[in-house]
Amino acid sequence: MVTVGILWVVLTPYFTGLAVAWSPPANRAVTRHVGLSTTIGWLALATLLTGVFAIGGHPGMAIAIATAPLVGLAFWTTRSDPGDDDDDPPPRDDNPPEPDAVKKPGVRLSSPRRTRPAGRRPAPRTRIPARTR
Repeated sequence: MVTVGILWVVLTPYFTGLAVAWSPPANRAVTRHVGLSTTIGWLALATLLTGVFAIGGHPGMAIAIATAPLVGLAFWTTRSDPGDDDDDPPPRDDNPPEPDAVKKPGVRLSSPRRTRPAGRRPAPRTRIPARTR
């Protein structure tokens, strides 16, 4: 029975959040009263934690089971603009080089002289069976 109580306390806030997200009337109600619903959610979380850790026993479990669904209201916020999900992108730091910098010759580092193959191929290696070695 304790396992069912723990699962109830852990999962019902998520189910409350899903219900508010997918139900237009519930979403409108939470959106219209977002301050009140967020306050109710955080107070429910405080009550749940008090019931579990301070009271304990059957009364604490009853308090936790009763307040757990309301904890799902604690994380709702409003957006200022429906299309504005993120902040403005940071300014670009990778500006193209100035035209004068492209025309200037770069610094050449000295390196050993490259040699080309002589054009002759070495004789192919022959395979020797392992038994004759």
